[in-house]
Amino acid sequence: MERLDTAKRLTLVSLATNAFLGIFKVVAGLIGHSSVIVADGIDSLSDMLTTLIAYVGVRISAKEADAGHPYGHERFEAVLGKILALFLFLVAGGVVWRAVEELRFPVVHRPTVIALIAGGVSIVAKFLLSQFTIRQAKQIRSSIYEADGKNYLNDVLSSALALVGAYLATRGWLIFQPLFSLFIAFNIFRVALDLYKQSISDLTDEAADEATVSALRQTILSHNRVKSIDALRTRMHGNRIFVDAEIGVEWSLTLLDAHHIAEEVHDRIEQDFPEVKHIMVHVNPATD
Repeated sequence: MERLDTAKRLTLVSLATNAFLGIFKVVAGLIGHSSVIVADGIDSLSDMLTTLIAYVGVRISAKEADAGHPYGHERFEAVLGKILALFLFLVAGGVVWRAVEELRFPVVHRPTVIALIAGGVSIVAKFLLSQFTIRQAKQIRSSIYEADGKNYLNDVLSSALALVGAYLATRGWLIFQPLFSLFIAFNIFRVALDLYKQSISDLTDEAADEATVSALRQTILSHNRVKSIDALRTRMHGNRIFVDAEIGVEWSLTLLDAHHIAEEVHDRIEQDFPEVKHIMVHVNPATD
């Protein structure tokens, strides 16, 4: 419930911020004759959809396991992450198309001061929003919201480029507006690619990182009756981890004693690693 409450708060803050920035920049760009500020505004409006997709992903992934999905719904977040990445690819393509059209048919009006104000406001707002989103995303272990936060941080650079491009255009260098729009498109594309790769990893049973696997080994071997680890396999399940371990114990133990050791190892992993969702511990007779 706490994870959903945090996600809802993130969503509302992001929607309000991006709605204000998007409308402000598009209107300011149109009134102030700045295509690069308009492109930056379109980017902010698209962020509203990415935030909604992120919220839907977190909400579905929080559902309890059921007969149709006995291992839970965490991977739905990765599925929607792929959809979000594809949408960002389209946004980047749209910005490229608009920039190329302006290079082919240059504008003649110089931007006015309202376009510069919109760019400056966007830099400050997006920086604050990015820090808030990334911090909250790490707390709820949400890869899709963390990608959203990184996208906002990337938007700070985009808004800075938009501001510089608009300023240079006021000095007569109008070509910098479409050129900097292309930079914005590249940044959107880079965020989309990173998110797509992360989503693929979450959907293809990629192992947990080496630091986590090493820590799992230490936890298992901390049990004084575990003589060896014969096998240790991990796989990502959305933002959670599945663990399969084979441990070696004294060969002469009764089945009940060996079972108790397996249960204790299971409980230690569960206690030390809240990100672990499922643990399977198999007991082998130690070879030494």
